[in-house]
Amino acid sequence: ETGKISHAAQMVGMSRSSAHRLRDRLAGTGFDRSWASALALHAARRADPILAGGRGVITLPLPDGSGFVFSQSSERGEAQPLMLYTFKDAKITPLNIVTLAEKCASAPDSKNIYCGVPTGTIRIPSPDEWYRGAVSFSDSIATIDLSAGSTRVLLENGPDLDVVSPFTSADERFLFFQDKKTGALWRLTL
Repeated sequence: ETGKISHAAQMVGMSRSSAHRLRDRLAGTGFDRSWASALALHAARRADPILAGGRGVITLPLPDGSGFVFSQSSERGEAQPLMLYTFKDAKITPLNIVTLAEKCASAPDSKNIYCGVPTGTIRIPSPDEWYRGAVSFSDSIATIDLSAGSTRVLLENGPDLDVVSPFTSADERFLFFQDKKTGALWRLTL
């Protein structure tokens, strides 16, 4: 039930090491197979898919541990809207932009995320073409308030940037990121 051998051994009046020795002596028997099945059953209960069937899934964990933002593609490779997954209620909430989670950074308090958002259509298959370097994007930069779900554009029609590796300063006054096309490091005042 707990997946702990010491707990199971104690229930039958044995030590953990005695239980292991018994299993070694009975290798290949029904006892050994039952032991392996019990461990596999426990492992199966501990791990279960939460985003099965998605393609090109990219995650951005939130610093406060409340959940993560993710992007994914359809079966045809079309980029889908960014999504928020919250651990508390296992809820998935669509956000109002289509981008790759790798182009996003969370504020230290996890209330806002900042993203490079490709202008135009993201080519199929996404994100494969971008990772291979076959395409590059011209991004605007937007912020999303995760509690309200509202989006605000911070920079558009500016320099031709393909945002990667973004992060915010601890005081959330600046967004730093690299331009994938040139390798230059940028700072945007928030």
